[in-house]
Amino acid sequence: MVADGSSVQRRLQVGLGVLWLIGALLQTQPGMFAMDMLSTTMQVPATPQPAWLQHWMNGSVQLMTPHLVVLNWAVVALQLGLAASLLAGRGWVVRAGALISAAWALTLWLFGEGLGQILTGSASPLTGAPGVMLLYASVSLLLLVPGAATARRATRLVGAWLLLAAVLQAAPIFWTSLGLASPVADNTMMSQPHWLLTAVNGFVALLLAAPVAVNLALVLLLTTLGLGLWVLPHQRWVLATSVLWLAAVWVLGEDMGGLFGGMATVPGTAPALLLVLWAGVAHGAVTGAVPARAPDGGTLA
Repeated sequence: MVADGSSVQRRLQVGLGVLWLIGALLQTQPGMFAMDMLSTTMQVPATPQPAWLQHWMNGSVQLMTPHLVVLNWAVVALQLGLAASLLAGRGWVVRAGALISAAWALTLWLFGEGLGQILTGSASPLTGAPGVMLLYASVSLLLLVPGAATARRATRLVGAWLLLAAVLQAAPIFWTSLGLASPVADNTMMSQPHWLLTAVNGFVALLLAAPVAVNLALVLLLTTLGLGLWVLPHQRWVLATSVLWLAAVWVLGEDMGGLFGGMATVPGTAPALLLVLWAGVAHGAVTGAVPARAPDGGTLA
């Protein structure tokens, strides 16, 4: 049984509110009030970009630098406001919150994530490409289009995301050992528990050892899951494999969102995708089973 539109809408609304709340709390970390925030979260994504986008991103950094503390508190306040409107709001408050959420997420996707690096030819889905803020914006827009088809839209959003990830993963750079492993290896420079560093280093070693075979497997897996969520969203194997993949990539590829490094601004792309997937699938969904028949020959819900 698929969740009805209103329940899916509520799950997406609450889930997005929780994500903005977590983002606001992460934004209060001490490093966010220092130049480290600009150098790690904005200047790094700007470096390999096309000249026009690099100019925009560097310009925004220059504007923010003299007012970093004030602007950071403004970001905290804005994201707390978005969380409150989505978690506790009703009616027009939710719609207004969703609209502002979409606009703010797209702003961050442009200036903070550099359009998810998709114009560089090296946007790695293993580390969250095409950008978690694009996903936040997409979920925000789903909240503005209520209806009985919301559950299907939610699962298809995850499916479309994975299909786009497969296209990005097929870029020429990821068929080389250095190109495939470098985005993940960069995460090992951050402060993190020894067990997590060991796991990420092991994954990097695998990527370096067999880049062609691993990347082929990644492209095929992402394509299969994307198509599965688009056409067979309630099959057990599709859901189970999608959850396992997203959990694995969050730990090994996204380094658990960098939450232990003191500079994370979001929990990561994979948790947000899991939330959307959860919202689109009802608890106790029948997946791949034959529906029970009522005595009159109808189907029991």
